[in-house]
Amino acid sequence: MDQEHRDLILYKPERAIADGNGCTIDEVHAVLDRHPIEVDRDKYLKRALAMQLLQLDELEVAFRDKAIVDRDVAAGVLLVKVAQKGALHFLV
Repeated sequence: MDQEHRDLILYKPERAIADGNGCTIDEVHAVLDRHPIEVDRDKYLKRALAMQLLQLDELEVAFRDKAIVDRDVAAGVLLVKVAQKGALHFLV
């Protein structure tokens, strides 16, 4: 496989972003280099975790009544999965 084909494979996501936004791959890389995870990893990861936990809370609220009041088995299974996912965040 030649270098051009390797680059097409390796940089496919970047190429799609560049094409979709009318910029170059180098410009995409420059933006990624300034991504919050590169600038302040701890703050970014804390915020990302907080957002995930908020989303899990919303899902729990959405499925709780259906699972408990209506005794919907599928909603109950989803409620347990949401609770498990939330608990995993605290084990790390």
